[in-house]
Amino acid sequence: MKKEKKPSPLIRLLAYTGNYKGLLFSGLFLFAIAMVLGMAPYICMVFQDELLRQNGEFAKMVRLQQQSDDWTVN
Repeated sequence: MKKEKKPSPLIRLLAYTGNYKGLLFSGLFLFAIAMVLGMAPYICMVFQDELLRQNGEFAKMVRLQQQSDDWTVN
C-alpha cells in the first residue's frame, strides 16, 4: 500500500485562492515592501550615527547635551 502524498502548504493555499492568485502574490509583494519601509527609520538612524562619528560631530553633540543638563532645574 502506498501512502498518499500530502500537498504542500503553498499548493493548498493556491487552491483556496481560486481565480484570485494574482491578488495573493501582489499582497505578498506589498507586505514585503511595507516591512522594508517599516525598518527605514532604524536604518537611517544607524547611518546618521556612523556619519556623526566619522565627522567628529558626535563628541560636540555630547558636550552640548552635557552643558544643557547642567542648566536643568531639579
